[in-house]
Amino acid sequence: MNTAKKGICLILALLLCIGLFAACGNTVPEPPPTPEAPPEASPTVQPTLDPGPIYLAGIDARTVVLEIEGRPVYWEEFFFDLHSVRAALVAGGSIEDWDAVFEGQMQFDGEVTYNEFAILHAIDAAMERRVVEIFYTEELGESLEEDAYEVYRPIFLAHHGFTEEAFAAFLESNFLTESVFRYITEIMFMHEGAAPALYGEDGAGVPREAVDALVEEEGILRAKHILISADGPDDAAATARAREIYQELRNFTGTQADFLAQFDALMGLHGEDPGMLTNPNGYTFLPGVMVEEFTDGTTALDYYEISAPIRSFFGYHIILRLPVQPEASVMLPGGGQSAPIQIIVARIQLEQLLEQLREELTYERMPVLATIVPSEIFAYPS
Repeated sequence: MNTAKKGICLILALLLCIGLFAACGNTVPEPPPTPEAPPEASPTVQPTLDPGPIYLAGIDARTVVLEIEGRPVYWEEFFFDLHSVRAALVAGGSIEDWDAVFEGQMQFDGEVTYNEFAILHAIDAAMERRVVEIFYTEELGESLEEDAYEVYRPIFLAHHGFTEEAFAAFLESNFLTESVFRYITEIMFMHEGAAPALYGEDGAGVPREAVDALVEEEGILRAKHILISADGPDDAAATARAREIYQELRNFTGTQADFLAQFDALMGLHGEDPGMLTNPNGYTFLPGVMVEEFTDGTTALDYYEISAPIRSFFGYHIILRLPVQPEASVMLPGGGQSAPIQIIVARIQLEQLLEQLREELTYERMPVLATIVPSEIFAYPS
């Protein structure tokens, strides 16, 4: 069994715990990055919030309401998820009757009332967490270091400027006990650590066919070009120079490696796109990022084929299409860049594995769950 302290520095802007905390809304802030040096903080206080009968609607915090593959789901966790789904529902408008059918919901089969939806959604949230836990600990044989949360906790407080009292207020305002906050945090660590455990920190272990499938599905392209600026449509000198360079490349004989070196040499000598200096391996981009002429010209080529000079607003482009590299980041509309493609694929592969495991899991409702009516819980004084 391997031991790893995962998640102290969570990286996934991409894919960030895809669907994992769907019932949690935005109540739990994203973990902060690791600072250069851990800040000093007051000693850990556990728990900071007394999970008394009023706070948990008169039900003991450690009452088991559900068992998933023999793993208990305690009332304090279920209580949090009920309130989280309530917040999401009422954000769309007030609900007059929680026993009315929730028209238009697509998450669960058949007709369900708002009360039933809240229960099912809380069950689903608990299932998603247990899927990650089971996959990480049993399928991968991984574990978090025992002090992972203790290391993370002062960083979280420092990042958000929380005193112990403010942290307690944060938990209470989000219907959390610290034990539930800790568990959710540890599940985030496990989720973040699962893909690197499967495919390596950089995703280099993902199957190449999975990378190629994503590239084809999303229409990802990679190309270099030699750009010859032109002063208007009648710039005869630019036209002649572009044709001359193109003809020189067409007449080149030698190996593919020699041809690529020759293209780079001519690009360095004649190219007028400064972006090529910072993208020596070419642009990797989605349709809609580059000007239409550049995208269409690239799409029309086979790998390692060059285009005749293509005119755009910027001038003449002699385009060389290249295979997409798994480790490349993709230029996105708006100027941003994705995570490296192989990391994206690693995340997608992980989610598929988690979904497969999710379909195999079973759960059992404990008798107390039949007595819980969400709308009555929401009305309970706090």
